[in-house]
Amino acid sequence: MIPAQPYLPWKVVITILHVIAASTSVLRVDYRRRTRRLWWDDYAAIVPAVFECVKIAIIWLRLRSFDQSEDSRQLKVALSFMNQTCFGIIIWWSRISLALAVVRITPVGSKARPWVIGLTCAFILNFIAIVLGMTVTCAMSTAWQYAKGNILICGPSYGVNLASVITDIVGDLLLVGFPMYRLRCLKLQSAQRRLVLLVFSTSVLTLVAVVAVAIVSYGSVFKGPGALLVWVMTLNIEEVISVIACNLPVLVCWGYRTFSSVDDDASGDHVTPHWSGATTTFMSPDISGKHSQTFDNVAEKSASDVSFTTRIGMQGGESDTKVQKDTIV
Repeated sequence: MIPAQPYLPWKVVITILHVIAASTSVLRVDYRRRTRRLWWDDYAAIVPAVFECVKIAIIWLRLRSFDQSEDSRQLKVALSFMNQTCFGIIIWWSRISLALAVVRITPVGSKARPWVIGLTCAFILNFIAIVLGMTVTCAMSTAWQYAKGNILICGPSYGVNLASVITDIVGDLLLVGFPMYRLRCLKLQSAQRRLVLLVFSTSVLTLVAVVAVAIVSYGSVFKGPGALLVWVMTLNIEEVISVIACNLPVLVCWGYRTFSSVDDDASGDHVTPHWSGATTTFMSPDISGKHSQTFDNVAEKSASDVSFTTRIGMQGGESDTKVQKDTIV
């Protein structure tokens, strides 16, 4: 039996956790920006960080005492919908960022790359389906909106809940399994191989959180007057774990390069080509970054060829004009 819980300690603790999670996204994006290696996985990581801040506002507005007026009831319903939507966005965009990170380490010409891109697209479609499914079912079933209490919870349909749990587990298993498969195709030193294993095993954290929340939600583990509040806080902890697990690979690589005695190039932890200004640089699969090749000479040669061709065309045009004039005369 869980006794009634005061709101303030929970709000303070969960707010601190959300701030830490959002800060990891800020550190990640800043590190990638300073090293000029921002890519789509970094941009995707910004989305859950923004909604982490929204969740902080929702927590402080939601966890308080309400009166029995109609305005208070409508506010509680609106906060419930906002909380549910933010939960789906934070969880699934964290997975989308991890999926894009897998795309990042997959070579452009690899046969596996279309499958990884397809996995990312499947995550996006699943995110839309889950959020819409929960919103529609909660909007159609209005009985929960008139329940007594300070916290209103919408329980989606059994099918939506089952689909959500299954896709959560399958998505995390794919995010763990595919990088392990790709690791066999990369020639890395033993220390670097252990690092990659550690980095992409962070999806296990999200998987453990999903399983724990499923057990708590459907196993009737929490009972008593404080069970509802503890369950809501458990969902917030799952969000925090998802965001930290999303950013942990980049932060671990940053720490490895910062404190490791190996002198690695900071631009070698991805395979996908990146462009910076007028210089086109291809990053090789070697994580040490020692085999990166820059095609400045090719670009300069191409520009010279274009200029030379243009001059020939202009001279040819002048010659044709002169011939025409001579013919007329």
